[in-house]
Amino acid sequence: MIGEQHKEECVIRSRTVVVDFTFRTVLSVPESWDEEQIRFHYNDGGWCADNILSELAERSENGGCNCSICEAKYIKEANIADEGTYGFTFIEKEDS
Repeated sequence: MIGEQHKEECVIRSRTVVVDFTFRTVLSVPESWDEEQIRFHYNDGGWCADNILSELAERSENGGCNCSICEAKYIKEANIADEGTYGFTFIEKEDS
């Protein structure tokens, strides 16, 4: 009825959760770099993580759907601090 709460299983109801997405890919790096140098470059150096977004977009545009290289892992229910730190996205429908 109009004005009543939606049932718990209704897809209109939503909550925020923290999810880690892991993408596995092959990158070209200087031959002399060891594991620590690679980790530093991508995690603490001047490289911007936004760069990987264009790589994933290019892979997708060239017919290489990213589903085969991605894994999503539920971490926890989000709180206000998580939403402020990570932002959040409303998922309106399930994509196939």
